Amino acid sequence: MNKKHSKNYQTTKEKVIAETYTLADAIQFLIDNNKAKFDPTVELHLKLNLKKGKEKANLRLTVTPPSPIAKLPQIAILAKKFESKNKDINADSAKILDGIKKGKVDFDILVATPDFASKFQPFAKFLGPKGLMPTEKAGTLTDNPEELVANLLKGQKEIKADDADNLHVPCGKLSLGVEKIMANIDYLLAEINSHKPAGVKGDFILRAKLCATMSPSLTLEL
Repeated sequence: MNKKHSKNYQTTKEKVIAETYTLADAIQFLIDNNKAKFDPTVELHLKLNLKKGKEKANLRLTVTPPSPIAKLPQIAILAKKFESKNKDINADSAKILDGIKKGKVDFDILVATPDFASKFQPFAKFLGPKGLMPTEKAGTLTDNPEELVANLLKGQKEIKADDADNLHVPCGKLSLGVEKIMANIDYLLAEINSHKPAGVKGDFILRAKLCATMSPSLTLEL
């Protein structure tokens, strides 16, 4: 059964008359036709070429665009000394670990210093499937949590392609305006292209579409 869209969505979709849009025109279209009563998130959807001969490559990287690309995450810190007055940060290690033991989490990212590894590793089967296990690869197991948290509050985010070689990336709130959203997307595209796996032939980004929350998507000129 096809999902029914709202009247506003259908009205906006009827205004999509071009086959492709420049990045600036696409962002301006989303701003001009925004009917939401909240501040929508602009989303970039890419179809990637991740074929490498008979093998399949993958893409996973951490990005920190010029402007925040989504709502700032709730961060939990497991460290002996970490002070912050930011309401999005919980640095009460004892309370965090007690919540994990009870199977409860009220955070989006768990950051830890190596000396806390023995404290959270027993809960790997609980944290791992949720994507909350601190690891060196993800950068969330670190001797310098202050630097990591500063970057997270700037909008640092890990992005990765799904099994169908699609990459879905938030690019910022619509209220950022054309110039800041463009700067974020230019940065994201440059970072993604720079991580093209060795051996992948031809164009790396095959298709690109842009949309805002609850809006139709626009095909971008590549």
